[in-house]
Amino acid sequence: MRDVAAFTFVSISAISFQARADLDLKFYGDTSFGVRNHSDVSNGFTASRLELFPTASTDRVSFLAELMAEAGEDNEIGVDLERVQVAYLFSNWLRVRAGRMHTAFGYYNDGYHHGRFFELTTGRPQLVSFEDEFGLLVAHLVGVAIDGQVPLGGAGDLHYDLETGNGRGHVLQEVAVLQARKSNKMFNFRLRFLPNALEGLMIGGNVATDQIPRAPPPTAADPMPAGVPNDIREVLWGAHVVYQQHQIHFIAEGAAIVHKEDVTSTVYRHYGGFIEAGYSIGDFTPYARYEHIKFASRLDPFYQLGPLAGLSEYKDGRAGVKWIATENIALKIEGETTITGIGPSIQAGTLQCAFGF
Repeated sequence: MRDVAAFTFVSISAISFQARADLDLKFYGDTSFGVRNHSDVSNGFTASRLELFPTASTDRVSFLAELMAEAGEDNEIGVDLERVQVAYLFSNWLRVRAGRMHTAFGYYNDGYHHGRFFELTTGRPQLVSFEDEFGLLVAHLVGVAIDGQVPLGGAGDLHYDLETGNGRGHVLQEVAVLQARKSNKMFNFRLRFLPNALEGLMIGGNVATDQIPRAPPPTAADPMPAGVPNDIREVLWGAHVVYQQHQIHFIAEGAAIVHKEDVTSTVYRHYGGFIEAGYSIGDFTPYARYEHIKFASRLDPFYQLGPLAGLSEYKDGRAGVKWIATENIALKIEGETTITGIGPSIQAGTLQCAFGF
């Protein structure tokens, strides 16, 4: 309740401040009804997310934040500061950002943020899910970044991103917001080409390096701290192709994740990718998405601390329709099948109402 009270206080303060400054304040959230087989509870309603999204700008300086009130598995609501960043625009080819931001890896991660109103489907691909949803990639980065646009004459434009920050924590779901878990920093570079010959097309790639620190030493208060037994070197490779024009929605994204233990020199290679496609007919967009993740043949200790433990592969297919009922409300109906290789396949259906004001 203390978190909820703080969230309410910030919301009221922001609304009051909005009248006196160049501040834009938006709210996003969603509510759903879902059915699912092979579960203790076969159906249920959810209304677990509400996001406060303030932005402000003056001359060349801009600011944004995402404050999310979200329920956990215990039905208790907590508040997370998902993003808070300030930026200075020197020119079209150079912008500097600092704070907590979405890592510029691939397209989906920083193309879609926490408001599900903008997403075509009812949820993110597992590959690019957030840390508390056990996504495989680094979703958030606390650090600094530069990005910009470089024109290539009649050929098109190049867009680049270069970032460094705290990177991985001890466990998959940790974001090193206050305390860095190691001195080595994460580095990420993304390069994208937008050709003039086909407006709406984007072709891009990434390379990122990081270190996963070993578990902290045992203490009397925590005799069995979570984490991997040895430091792990991480290298991420990614590629994406996106086309969004003429009522067409198409995203194809893939990544290779290479982990190498420092002590044992054991190497783990994981591969994942997804294709998402839709076509808008008026306010309705039928869509489909298929995702496939292939884990290393050996069990990677970093992925053995959550729901990904023991998996050799992950397959998820879904199809549905998104309806923009009004400029503030999107309704989605979706069917989904998930195969993990452990137990039977899981079928689910979701009716979601996502809103933004």
